[in-house]
Amino acid sequence: MSENTTQKQSEKQQNEAIWKPFIKLLFRAKLPWFWIILLIIITLGESQLALMFPDLTSKIAGGHIEKAIVFGAIGVIVARIFISGILRFIGKLTMYKIDKSYRILIWSQLMRSPIRLFDKVKANEMVSRTSTDTASLSIIFSYVVPTLLSMMYLTVGTVSKLFGYDWRLGLAQVIFLPIYFGCYLWYGRWSFRVNKQVQSRLAKLTQFLSELLINIPLIKTFVTEKKEEKRGINNIDQYYKAGIKKGIVSWIEHPMTGIFGVVQSALVIGLGVLLISNGSITVDTWVAYFLYVDLLYGVLGTFGYLFIELKQSQGASARIAQLVEYPEVVYERTYPLEKYDDDLVLDHVSFSYGKEKVLSDVSFTVPYGKVTAIVGPSGGGKTTILSLIERFYEAAPHSIRLGEVPIEDFHLHDWHKAFGYVAQDIPLLTGTVRENLVYGVDREVSNQELREVAYQANALSFIEQLPDGFDTHIGESGGKLSGGQRQRLAIARVILRDPDVLLLDEATSNLDSRSEQVVLEAMNRLMKKNRTTIVIAHDLTTIRNADQIVVLDQGTVNGIGKHHELLETNKLYRKYIDLHLGKPIL
Repeated sequence: MSENTTQKQSEKQQNEAIWKPFIKLLFRAKLPWFWIILLIIITLGESQLALMFPDLTSKIAGGHIEKAIVFGAIGVIVARIFISGILRFIGKLTMYKIDKSYRILIWSQLMRSPIRLFDKVKANEMVSRTSTDTASLSIIFSYVVPTLLSMMYLTVGTVSKLFGYDWRLGLAQVIFLPIYFGCYLWYGRWSFRVNKQVQSRLAKLTQFLSELLINIPLIKTFVTEKKEEKRGINNIDQYYKAGIKKGIVSWIEHPMTGIFGVVQSALVIGLGVLLISNGSITVDTWVAYFLYVDLLYGVLGTFGYLFIELKQSQGASARIAQLVEYPEVVYERTYPLEKYDDDLVLDHVSFSYGKEKVLSDVSFTVPYGKVTAIVGPSGGGKTTILSLIERFYEAAPHSIRLGEVPIEDFHLHDWHKAFGYVAQDIPLLTGTVRENLVYGVDREVSNQELREVAYQANALSFIEQLPDGFDTHIGESGGKLSGGQRQRLAIARVILRDPDVLLLDEATSNLDSRSEQVVLEAMNRLMKKNRTTIVIAHDLTTIRNADQIVVLDQGTVNGIGKHHELLETNKLYRKYIDLHLGKPIL
């Protein structure tokens, strides 16, 4: 197979990959079809009025001063002005409705998507797809599609009118139009590639500047000013070159349009003079010919712009399709989880993030109502085990069971409600203390109950010192609070939820010694009797008092037992205690 054939097949597959999601998205969102169809009808109506005007004008120019013709021409002018205003209003309204539909589609899909999608697509990309990309698609359906249909209608209507006057007038446009479209198609593709390159270079420059400017102290500390200056100049130069190329592309459009205008004018004048001189057409017919051609190419002048918008929307649709076509989480399974009252069994669990294997043949049992601590070197898969237990990710079928029932057989919402999770960077929402505490609690919570859970979490004293108490706004993601205060709020939220299973993931690792002690006291209250607890911790007291300790090393179980047993039998555990926690107290 030749290289050209292979390249053509590759381009064909790429085009199909672009158009397929574009077409699918037409039917995934609840688009305002009534408004889209109304917009198309009004656009075509305006096009029909545009087709009527040259004919009426040519008759007036030919001396046909009749009331019906004169008032008809005036009526067409007034109607076009009136319809143009309506068209702009309905176009904007339709665009906002389409934009809303796609944003709702994306947001609803994100709420039903598995965590794996959020691992693959960054949050800022999702924001861009929910805002910028949806706006691009809304422009297509509210402007590009109606305008393209209008162009087609005007093109066919104009050529038909010209053939009605004289077949040579119509034939001249039939021959000229493919040349015009071909040149603008080539120009549109070239312009799209150049614009894409400019956007890429600008994004690269912006990323470079934002990353380096916030790290000026680091640059000066390591004396890399000259190196970073060269890198900055290179990025600016690359963007400059792309900008120059874009300027050349923009400049070429004007002479290209001018050349087509000159050729078209010469064709209209030359052909008109020839046909008038031999008596084939009259002057008023030639005037109509001139006006129709001027109308046609005035509309076709937007072809290059529409092509670029269409190409950009294809990229937007492909990015949106990556979100909306991602497999959704299945919430309804085989059984409801009425009560979590059995041991949790991990039976030869293996798991990978893409090609990166994290867990390999992990087996142990989490006893019901007991505390299980998981320890080991960083990157050993401890947090991954918690994520699999909570079913943020799906392990191999039947590899994790509650008693004898595979956990994937329980309804997902029931399963999630059974768990309370506290991590080292637990997120808080922008809002008040109260709103964060009751988040996810589907019942009325009294002030007394809030005070009680806050007291148990050692949070009541600092909450009462806040300006508005429980109704104090804590800033974006709880930014107005210290790390210890945020952790105590997170613990209070879990206490209020009263889960059957508690997951603690290095909940005190980022705190100072004073805050750590306060948070540990709250955690000890949370790990009450008969509550299954799985804890990843560096605190010696928490680990030593655990009913069971699982030692992980590079994704495999290195040992299982109590603190004193592992100190005697497991070298890795003893080394872990010595290095990270200080010499153990036997």
